[in-house]
Amino acid sequence: MTGLPNRTLFNDRLEQALLLSARENHSGIIAFIDLDNFKEINDTYGHAAGDELIKIIAGRLTLCVRGSDTVARMNGDEFLIIFQKVAGDEHVTTLAQQLLNTISKPVVLQGAQITPLASIGLCYFPEHGNSVDELLRCADNAMYKVKHEGRNSFHLVGSNKQTADKDIEGDF
Repeated sequence: MTGLPNRTLFNDRLEQALLLSARENHSGIIAFIDLDNFKEINDTYGHAAGDELIKIIAGRLTLCVRGSDTVARMNGDEFLIIFQKVAGDEHVTTLAQQLLNTISKPVVLQGAQITPLASIGLCYFPEHGNSVDELLRCADNAMYKVKHEGRNSFHLVGSNKQTADKDIEGDF
């Protein structure tokens, strides 16, 4: 539906990213993105509108990452991104805020304007895991931390950086 890699291709790309990270001695980031209140959109506007929103978000995410990064759709309203070669917490915070800004641009569905919001969990590789399963679990746990603390924000594992400000603009 979105043209994005599925779980199998994502897992393969993450394994390759882990190998490259080890070989070149750099860190990367996994971002686990879950759209907030997506069920309400499906229930209010219908599944066709929900599918349209998923396609729009997939396109937005694809346009705001670098060519070396990977955006994948996991299931339903969940997306994953592999960011290769990040330069520390400040860089990751900027990336996460830009993702929130990109996702939250208004969309018209069934004649109604809605503002999609998301919860994002982030963790470093290889620092927070040496396998696909470890990293996905880490990023998923970070995303659920955001869900439990109010949504529309991000959490970076191992950092106290967490925000929902909408002031950071620009491309990655």
